[in-house]
Formats: sequence, structure tokens, C-alpha cells
Amino acid sequence: MKVSFGEKLNRQDSSGKHKFLHRLSKEFKEQGIDVVDKQADVFLHIGRNLDQRKGAKRSVMRVDGLILNSDMPYRKMNKKMLRGIGESDGVIYQSQFCKKAHEKFLGVKKKNAVIFNGADPKEFSPRNPQNFFLAVAKWRPHKRLKNICDAFLHARNLGLDADLVIVGEHGKRIKEKHVNDLGELNNKQLQRYLSEAIAMIHISWL
Repeated sequence: MKVSFGEKLNRQDSSGKHKFLHRLSKEFKEQGIDVVDKQADVFLHIGRNLDQRKGAKRSVMRVDGLILNSDMPYRKMNKKMLRGIGESDGVIYQSQFCKKAHEKFLGVKKKNAVIFNGADPKEFSPRNPQNFFLAVAKWRPHKRLKNICDAFLHARNLGLDADLVIVGEHGKRIKEKHVNDLGELNNKQLQRYLSEAIAMIHISWL
């Protein structure tokens, strides 16, 4: 079988979606599946560059979660995503929650599979836990950084003896005792913090 992608796979550092595609293409090759530029049996995309699917027998869309930010044109953006899903033969979801949300709120009914984003555990080895929690994201309103900080500081007031490390740009730096706001880090720097953190903190919108 031959698979083509609607994205440049060397963009794995730019977003979660591209990291996913890069890892999936690597796994395909290890499974003996050919990754090609055109004339594929299956065209795998993220809702754009659909003009590149010429000749493919099937197309599959990998979707992110629902777009929920109240300060974004989320209805329009979800409609665009639905168009991409409608023009595809199947869907790849990143979690069971993502699948249920699309089926319940957007009424999506397509052949589907759940493939977790995944990562190579070697990227976070050897584990050497230090006394801090980690919050890392491409920060946008629904990632709720302020709520994470408020909850962490409340836990500190209740007796938690640990620090919070924040990675990723979000505007004005947070200046609080026991909060270390580092801004953007490269992959190598981030791997160190991932190997040393007690755990990661992430609060979803819902």
C-alpha cells in the first residue's frame, strides 16, 4: 500500500499535528508501507491541501479537538473542519474524548480510528524527577494558563511543597514565587524538563 500526506513531513517541530504526521509516517515505513508524494492508495490530510489527493483511492482526515474558544470564529472554523471530514472516507481522532465530542456535538458519522499522538519514551529518559510540576503548550485561551497558575498557587497555600515550571510563549511573563516562566524552549531543552518533572498539568476547556 502507498500513502501520501497533504503536509511537508519535515515540519514536525511546528505543531502537534505535524509531529503526529511525522511519527505516523515513520511507523508506516517500519510496517513496510510506502510513503510517497503522489499516486497513493490513501491520502492522509489535516483538512487542507486537498488538491494534492489526485489519484488516491481513499482520503483520510486527522482531526484535532473541537474549536471552542469564544473569542475565535469557532462556528466558521468547525464548519471548515466538517467540510474536510465530509470529503474524506475516514477520520483519525487523537483520543476517545475527541471522537465522542465530534460525534455528539457535530454529528460526525464516519469510519474512524483513534490513534494517540504518542512519543518515543527515550525522549524523556533517563527519568530524574525534581521537585516541580510542568505546564507546556502552544498557549491559547482554552489551554487556561491562568487557571493552572491559580490552582497551583492555591495548592501551595494548602501545603504543596513544589514549584511550577511553565514552557511556551503566552505574552507577559508570570512573576510569582515558586513559578518559573521560561518562555519558548527548543526540543532538547524541553526534553530535560520532561524527564525531571514530577508530572504535567493540563486543564482542558470542558
